[in-house]
Amino acid sequence: MPDWNLEKKRFLSSIIFYTRIPVSLFLQADPMEKGAPQQSSRYFPLIGILVGLVCSLAFLAANEILNKEISIILGLALGVWITGALHEDGLADSADGFGAGWDPEQIRVIMKDSRIGVYGVLSLLFVMFIKFEALLSIKVEQLPLVWIAGHAFSRLASIGLLLPLNYLGGSNNKSSSMVQLDFQDWLVAGISGILPLVFLGIEAFSAVAAILILGGVLTRFFGKRIGGVTGDCLGASQQLSETLFYLIMAIYFHS
Repeated sequence: MPDWNLEKKRFLSSIIFYTRIPVSLFLQADPMEKGAPQQSSRYFPLIGILVGLVCSLAFLAANEILNKEISIILGLALGVWITGALHEDGLADSADGFGAGWDPEQIRVIMKDSRIGVYGVLSLLFVMFIKFEALLSIKVEQLPLVWIAGHAFSRLASIGLLLPLNYLGGSNNKSSSMVQLDFQDWLVAGISGILPLVFLGIEAFSAVAAILILGGVLTRFFGKRIGGVTGDCLGASQQLSETLFYLIMAIYFHS
């Protein structure tokens, strides 16, 4: 039987790791103790469902009094805030590193630099603009489910890179606990990452196919350039997968 108290700690640890939600303020015990963080990443896609749900609710509320464009921008902005721009930061760092670096060591040094360069700025601008335009073209009735599924499955796709590639990050990196995922972790992550797709119908699985192809490309690219992945690479993968998911869904659910 599962230790539900430990599972609760793992879930709360994942919220603390990957969001700004101040759950620790309402707890008597520290959820980070007793090894809970080591398997908290099993709930990474579930965190995506939570983030997508918050974005969707914000959009639906705003859309009652504002136009669709502003409502989507508010939803996107809330998503960035609630995650602390963790994945967007990974995208920008990866763009700077691979854009300006020539060898693996130089690439990783640039990625660790807290300053953002032109490649990072452009990558964020392009990705956010494409997300906005894709979501804008989707029917309002379908948009909340698309938002939730996009956040959930993109996170599953991101940690999926850890199956074929070595993790190169340091022990203090927020993604470091992901390297210890076991079968049960992958099962929990897989269910929560795939379940929202079921409610979108068969069309959603064409996006899955596209993201799997993207994952193959990223696996080859990261493996060839630096011999594995870092936390920034995983963040970039999440952002690119989420954006691609919205683009594919915009084809099927165009308003």
